[in-house]
Amino acid sequence: MSHSDSNFSFNVPNSRSFERGKFGRMFPSLPQARFKPELINAIAQKMRRFDDENPTDDLNSIPAGYTYLGQFISHDLTYDPTSISERQIDPEFLWNFRTPALDLDSLYGSHPKVNPVFYASDKGYFLLGKDGKDLFRKPIEDGGDPIMAVIPDPRNDENKIIAQIHLLFQKLHNFFLKKTKRFDEAQKLTKWHYQWIILYDYLPRILDQETYQEIFEFSAPYNVKRKYYEWRNEPFVPVEFAAAAFRFGHATVRNAYKVISRKNIQQQSRKARNSKPIQSTLRLESLMNRNTSDVEVNIDLSLFFGSRAQRNHLIEPKISAGLYNIPGLENLDNGFEYRNSLPFRTIKRGEMMGLPSGEDVAKALNQKVIPVDLQRGDPRFNVPSYEAGYTPTPLWYYILHEAKEYSDIYQKSSNTLGPVGSIIVGEVIIGLLQGDKNSYINQDPNWVSPYWGKDFDMEKLVEGPPDYDNW
Repeated sequence: MSHSDSNFSFNVPNSRSFERGKFGRMFPSLPQARFKPELINAIAQKMRRFDDENPTDDLNSIPAGYTYLGQFISHDLTYDPTSISERQIDPEFLWNFRTPALDLDSLYGSHPKVNPVFYASDKGYFLLGKDGKDLFRKPIEDGGDPIMAVIPDPRNDENKIIAQIHLLFQKLHNFFLKKTKRFDEAQKLTKWHYQWIILYDYLPRILDQETYQEIFEFSAPYNVKRKYYEWRNEPFVPVEFAAAAFRFGHATVRNAYKVISRKNIQQQSRKARNSKPIQSTLRLESLMNRNTSDVEVNIDLSLFFGSRAQRNHLIEPKISAGLYNIPGLENLDNGFEYRNSLPFRTIKRGEMMGLPSGEDVAKALNQKVIPVDLQRGDPRFNVPSYEAGYTPTPLWYYILHEAKEYSDIYQKSSNTLGPVGSIIVGEVIIGLLQGDKNSYINQDPNWVSPYWGKDFDMEKLVEGPPDYDNW
C-alpha cells in the first residue's frame, strides 16, 4: 500500500507481447472504462469509513501485518517515476524500473561491491540501526540525514510497519550469511524463504479458497496452468493487477494500531532518549511520519503476525478516514471535495491507465457479474449503461465490492478476495515465480526451509530462527 505518485505507469501497450520489465495488460481486447470526475468524487465520498476510531477486531479478517507485507511485495515488483501530471501515452518506450520478479531487489539493490552504501562490509552484511531495532540511518556527523533510512527503495520506510518488515528480511539475510559465509547463498536463501511465505502464508489468506485450489489444482507450483496471465517472452506486471486487484489492501488499513504490548512500555520508555510518554497505540498519520516523537520505539511485530495479532478491517469498499487527505494532488481535478483522497486517486489513475470495467473483467474471467449501484439514476453523473443493463464500475471498486458480497452471500469463515480479485492476484504472482528462472520453484521445486521446514511463515520469521538469540 503505497501513496507516492511514483507507483504507476500510464504508458501501457495494448498487447501481451513485451520484453522483460514493462507493464502490460491481461485483457488487451477489453474497452477502457471512463468515469466523470463527479462520479469518482461521489464514490470516494461513499467509501469513507467513520467507524474505526476504536476498531473492534473482526476475527474473519486477516492479521494486520499482511496488509503491509502486501505493500512490501508491491514495492518489490513495481517502480516507475512517472507522476500523474506527467502522463503521456507513449506505449513502446516506458520501462518498469524494477524487474518484475519476486526477487527482493528493493531489499538488496545490487551486490555489495556495486552498492556498498547498504552494507556493513564487502562481505555483505546489511547495515542495521541501533541495537538492530531500526533501519540504518546515517548520522548528521557523518554527513547523513538521521530521518532517512539508507535502503535501496525509500518507499520501504514510508511507514514504520513496512520499515520493520524490511528490517526483518535484512536480519534474515544476515543470519544466513553468518551461517553460510557466502553472500550469494545467503541472498538465495533469503529470497526463497520470502517466496515460500508468499505462496504458502500470504496467498492462502487473501485468495478465495476455491480459487486458490483451482489455480494450484493440488499440484506443485511449477506445474500450475495459468488461464489468463500470459506473456510471449518474459513476464510483465499487468495493470489490472498493479492498479486495481493488488490494491485491495487499502480497504484493510486501520486508522490506528496497537504497536507495543503493555508489558514492554515501561522497558522501552526507560531506553527512549526523550522523556515523552510512549503510547501503546499509534494513529495512521503517526505511523507514516518519521518525525514523530516515538520514532525510536521498536514496533512489536508479534502484534501484526501470529496468534497475538490484531486484525485488519475486512476487504470491502470502505477506506479509513486517515487516507482521505493525501498531499501532492492539488492540481488534479480542482473543485472536487475528495480529489486528495486515496479512493479518488486510485480510481482516477486506473482510468488514466486505461483499465477496463469490473463487469467486463468478470465476464472475461467467466465469473458471475455482481451488480454494483454507483449512484444509479442520478443525472449529475451521466453514467452510461451497457446493453446487459448494468452500470460500468471501476475495476478496483468492483473487486472490493465483490469481496464483500461473496463474504456475505456465502457466510464464509474468512474474508478474502472474491473470484475476480483472486484469479488476477493468484495467477500473476504464481506466473511471476514461474517466469523467474532463479525462483525456488524452478531451481529446486521440492525445497523446504532447512531451518523451519514446511511450517515456515511470517509468525515464525518474527519469532526468529531456532536457537538464535540475536534477533
